[in-house]
Amino acid sequence: NMNIMENIKTTLQTLFLYWRALFYYLKGGKLSETPHFQSHQNRQRINLHIYSLSMIISLWNQPHYRSGTFQNDMKKNLKNLAIPGTGLALSYFCSYKILALFYLVVVYPLVCLGIVLMQGWGDGFSYYFEKYLLRPDDWFTYWRMNCRLASLHAGHTAAVGYELENKWTFLQEADANNIPVSPWLDIDSLFIKNANEEGGLGIYSFHNATDGGDWIIQQKLKNSEFIASLLPENSPLSTIRIVTLSTDYIKNDDMEDIYCMSCVFRAGRNGAKTDHESILYDVNMETGEILQGRSNNHWNNVGVSGLLKKPYFVDGHQIREHPDSGVCITGQYIPDIENIKELVINAHSVLMRDVALVGWDIALTTSGIMLLEANLSCNFFSGTFDEELYINIMEEYLLKLEDDTK
Repeated sequence: NMNIMENIKTTLQTLFLYWRALFYYLKGGKLSETPHFQSHQNRQRINLHIYSLSMIISLWNQPHYRSGTFQNDMKKNLKNLAIPGTGLALSYFCSYKILALFYLVVVYPLVCLGIVLMQGWGDGFSYYFEKYLLRPDDWFTYWRMNCRLASLHAGHTAAVGYELENKWTFLQEADANNIPVSPWLDIDSLFIKNANEEGGLGIYSFHNATDGGDWIIQQKLKNSEFIASLLPENSPLSTIRIVTLSTDYIKNDDMEDIYCMSCVFRAGRNGAKTDHESILYDVNMETGEILQGRSNNHWNNVGVSGLLKKPYFVDGHQIREHPDSGVCITGQYIPDIENIKELVINAHSVLMRDVALVGWDIALTTSGIMLLEANLSCNFFSGTFDEELYINIMEEYLLKLEDDTK
């Protein structure tokens, strides 16, 4: 009983410390001057996390490089995501600023408490509550932190590199700089009709971007022989995601210009249209060895069907064999990993070195290695990376942006 009471006391103390730091930042407190968590061994990570959460409110009505405002971007990106087990789309909390504030103050701590209770960690639940509330290290936390940095950085610097979030602009600029990208068809429009429909049904017309339209019309690419050998027969084009990080804005002489942070092989599922439905296999960037995989698809269970379908917490990378093909992917090696890394480092340097983080979708196809697109509010897709390096550079970015806006 004493242990339980101590855990409850420590948990409440953690919650109050979180609230105090959150409201400090919400009221305009500076990251560079924060008095919070100074004696905590993880003070840097904790303050960055809570400061980043507060940016949801401070960026709310600010212009966004692709979606009008930061709020609009959140609504679009979170509509297909729910806190696992709840079915409630996270975009709901982006409808109004007061709902977002309610999420930060009430819902998020309750979610962290729920995770701990579901895992049944007994006497140690106060430790895990602190971990999830103050210093989470899941894919979602890092993705949203990247998104907030991109929005703040783009809005403050007006860096032209953010224009390459547009897929057509990216393809044109990359092609002009002799960077291999997926080819497009140079036609004005495409007219498609169903072979068996009548009465004007089953007819579709697409105006190509080459003629000022909204669609990029491309021939379907095929996985290379190596990639295809790992997957079921009816699988989509399955890409490699490498995240690169530029230090151009902070210009620290002790750092490299461009870092390759993480590498993930997205092994598409049988019958899927794209590799957004996939097993995410971590990749050793030094050797190209494919490590164990995992799936984050339980985050996509939106609606009633998502209620109690799967818990928030899932163990780390544990999948070795592709569940549809039965092929053991773990232990295989991505060919030409050094050339692939050189390709994305060069692309980041040449095309958008003024952009902080870029998630590159790289396809190994029957026609060769090529870039499909660049994602500037990028996701690590649960790939492992040097967290200390990431936190240090993230802090330098935010401190410089804070200083430059005085």
